Amino acid sequence: MSRGSTAVIIGGGVIGASIAWALTKRGIACTVIDKGAFCAEASTASAGMLCPQAEMLDNVEHLRMFAKSQAMHRPWTEELEEISRISVHYIQEGTYRVVFTEEEERTARAALAHAPPSVEWISATEVLRDEPDISGDIRGAISFPEDGQLHPVYLAKALKAALSRVGCKLVEWTPALGLLMDHGRVSGARTVARALAWYGDKAATPVLLEEITRHLGGDVLPVRDSNIRHTQASPDQGAMPDLAYLLHTLAMVKDERAIPVLRAIVDKIDSTLERFHDNRSGIFHYVDSVCEIAEGIGSAACIPALERLHRMPLFHGHVCTLMVQPDFFEERLAYLEITIARALARCGCRHGLNVLVHYLSDRRHTLVRYAHHELVDITGQTIGEDEATWRTYVQAMREVPVRPWQTPRGAS
Repeated sequence: MSRGSTAVIIGGGVIGASIAWALTKRGIACTVIDKGAFCAEASTASAGMLCPQAEMLDNVEHLRMFAKSQAMHRPWTEELEEISRISVHYIQEGTYRVVFTEEEERTARAALAHAPPSVEWISATEVLRDEPDISGDIRGAISFPEDGQLHPVYLAKALKAALSRVGCKLVEWTPALGLLMDHGRVSGARTVARALAWYGDKAATPVLLEEITRHLGGDVLPVRDSNIRHTQASPDQGAMPDLAYLLHTLAMVKDERAIPVLRAIVDKIDSTLERFHDNRSGIFHYVDSVCEIAEGIGSAACIPALERLHRMPLFHGHVCTLMVQPDFFEERLAYLEITIARALARCGCRHGLNVLVHYLSDRRHTLVRYAHHELVDITGQTIGEDEATWRTYVQAMREVPVRPWQTPRGAS
């Protein structure tokens, strides 16, 4: 908890950020803490639809509350845009709640009695005139002309910019490990924010290692147990197990005391395709976080664990020379192979450089650019994307330089 904060909000999604925005405008100093990146999960993966009444026709109290909330939304976004200087791309074109059965029509018409005057019943003929692709087997629809939509990614950017402008403190990649109690009342959150405020303070390491060790008590790596709506295949929405968040936080410290944890994670990874397909397993995020720890340290002591990781069948041999690769799981596995190679190379391993060079022959240009960028950054050589030229250069190197990743953490 930051000293001097009157309110600490745990959770930096749209809801937590909106609470902070409201409190800060009232002169209440706030700190927002999130175990990952600000507004990175469901907050930026939603459709951004603002049509609350259409989803709750059978509850009068909810209808009234939603109508009041909706009326407040546009002034709220206008103020947010003015302070942040970022458009949330708000549009107001209305929605139809299409009705197919007699029972649905009774519910819809009953709801009209409690809806704002602008909400009205539309006949099937009128609906089909406006939306000819809708099935003709409808009884009509309720029109909600005040409904709209905004872009969730730009809303997140606007909230972050606005909160920064009004002095709210945003602390990312900092799990709240518990609540501080004072005579039965919550007085703060137990976090690693104090140690991580400088992004690299090794005082954070013992705190993190203690919590990580607790998560590593079982025979297998813990899975994600939080329910995040609309989550699909990893790494979508950054939806990862709590342990993976802690590992990414540990990577910021760049401390060699993290190497035993790196080894333990590799030992416990269940590297089967079935587990990789399971979006709760966190396999993608565990591999990614292990590599981030290793490349931040840049030590030869990390190489054996990384080589063991790369030898697992799931994580090597994904270079594609086909014209088309429709399997996006294969593409994500290829991304992880490059990430492992990058970490190996930054620890001074020639094998890592050779894997990066091999990916210059891949038909997926995004991966080619990724591999090439890492080769240039690690070696300092501005060679083009020709695989043969790079292979000759790497073979001629007397030794591979150790190049830990120096990009400042916390920058976004």
